[in-house]
Amino acid sequence: MKKLITLVLALVCVLGLVGCNTKSTNYIMENKPSVTGIVEEVHDNYIIIYSETADGYPNGSNWSISLDVENKDSYTDVVVGDEIVFYYDGMAMETDPLQVSTVYAITLKTPADRNGEELRDLIPMVMVNGELYIDTGHESTTEVRCGMMDGEITSTVDGTERPTKDNESNFGKGFGYQYGSQEGTIEIYMKDKWFIFATEEVRQKIQFPAKETVTFHDKAFNKSDLSQETIEWLENYNSLSEEEQLAISYIPSELYELCGYPTAEDMLAEETISYNGKEYKKSDLCNATLYWLGLSEQERIASSYLPPEFMVFEEIWGIILTAKNVTPKSVTIKCTQSGGEPTGELQTGSWYILETWTQEKGWKQLPYIIDGEIGWTSEVWMIPMDNICK
Repeated sequence: MKKLITLVLALVCVLGLVGCNTKSTNYIMENKPSVTGIVEEVHDNYIIIYSETADGYPNGSNWSISLDVENKDSYTDVVVGDEIVFYYDGMAMETDPLQVSTVYAITLKTPADRNGEELRDLIPMVMVNGELYIDTGHESTTEVRCGMMDGEITSTVDGTERPTKDNESNFGKGFGYQYGSQEGTIEIYMKDKWFIFATEEVRQKIQFPAKETVTFHDKAFNKSDLSQETIEWLENYNSLSEEEQLAISYIPSELYELCGYPTAEDMLAEETISYNGKEYKKSDLCNATLYWLGLSEQERIASSYLPPEFMVFEEIWGIILTAKNVTPKSVTIKCTQSGGEPTGELQTGSWYILETWTQEKGWKQLPYIIDGEIGWTSEVWMIPMDNICK
């Protein structure tokens, strides 16, 4: 009898320990870190989600989440487009996508429209020799390769479908491919780049290094998405003090667009902008000036950049300069004085510079094309009031 009581007590203790170790969904939601995101891919054992709000990733992040969840009451019947919340141990491997080792629970926040008319495109994939190869989202770094293709994609299906025949994809045809250096991978040549595709099993195992990024204020960009010229500009820009950054008058056009600053289409939609009570056409303002206008009043005051488009020579001096008789070797400058509030006599000399204007870079001085040193004569030309001189 004593042995039976002892056995029962032992079982109670074991069950008690197991019960204490099984955390409820409510407990997990209240005590564990979480990430909210949209499901972009669904696989047998894992899903890929995109999150715009994950801590530490201000420009969004992709996550690979195992469906082997500790809390078995979790929502695992996910479909592409579901907005979910996953709860984990707070640790993530810095690969692309980020990987989580321990997932406590998954909950559904907003379901996808399962009855919607529009079907979502699947991830790019291709069938080769009976195997389905899926886009990894990474470019190949192989520099030396054979000049012959191992095959070519000859047919295609809609982006919402899976390929079912050899050399068939859901993203187009006419692309050549070679087998990758790692078994279970192929590399497809598209848009002058080689993209790595892998079988689902291999794709799960490959751990790509996190992409190198570079920042511009509160935004981060993959270096692979930028030209070398823009990368060098950003590295130099980020080495400057905040005051020196505000004085910069040029922003690379691709960076300008990636940051969501006004494009040519935006300018057509909203052609003018107001400054100090005066209207200016956006198409007449350079990118640096448009960026400057987006600063706060305090940032403008701290900046040493003065938009050249807002210079007030015409208002103060009443002077308008016009180029006439332009040839490859000469130009006549017509100087008209009318109105304004000039004090004293207006005069100029023989010294001059030549500048060109573009939307991207604003006004930039052209270099002198001449051998040896440049000298200027010392005469003074008077600018008569309410008159014209050339």
